[in-house]
This record gives sequence, C-alpha cells and structure tokens, in this order.
Amino acid sequence: MSYSPTDKAIKVSVGNLDTSYPFYRIVIIQCNNMTGIANKAYLSEILSINQSDYIYYGNDESLTSIPLESVSVDKQDIETVEFIEQLENRLILGKYKTKNINFVEFQTSASKIRSHLTRY
Repeated sequence: MSYSPTDKAIKVSVGNLDTSYPFYRIVIIQCNNMTGIANKAYLSEILSINQSDYIYYGNDESLTSIPLESVSVDKQDIETVEFIEQLENRLILGKYKTKNINFVEFQTSASKIRSHLTRY
C-alpha cells in the first residue's frame, strides 16, 4: 500500500547527552508493511551534541539506509523459565517458554492516539 505525501512530522527531543562525544545520530525504524514487524531502517545525518531537537519529515532520501539487522535484536517475550543460572556474569535460561504477540492487533488502539500539530 502506498501513501501520499503529508505535511506532518515527528519531532524527537533529547537531553542530558554526554558532551564528551562531539555528535550523535538517530535511527528511524519503519514498520510500514501492515504486519507490525520492522522492515526498514535509516540513519540520520550527523547531529551536533548541542542540537537537542531532530525533526523527521518522512523524507527518506535524505537518510542513509542501513541493514535492519544492524540495529535490531531478535527479542523474545519469555513467559516461563524452568532453570535459571548465572555463569561468568551472564544469565543462562533453560527450558523456557515464549509467547507470540501479534502487535498488529494493537493498531486499532494506537490509531486512536491524538497528537498536537506543530508546523515548522
């Protein structure tokens, strides 16, 4: 499904950044394939550590496409664990069960969220 361009944007405000670093970057992860699963990742331009606001207009041509695997972790929602052990500062789980969550079902509620429009 293709959507037409919009005049809306997302403003990300950050604070209390470590000033020993000269810059930071923001990763945009898109879930726009109607499955609720991330399918694209983009890296912002270099942002000054003194810049506290970043505005994402949805114009992906100005961003760098990066492999989704470089910023995502296969997270499992663990429901029960039979054996837990700590070994060499790592938590080891044995005989665990996971649960599958279909995040697409949350879209109805997410669509009801209202936002405040600010034009730039």
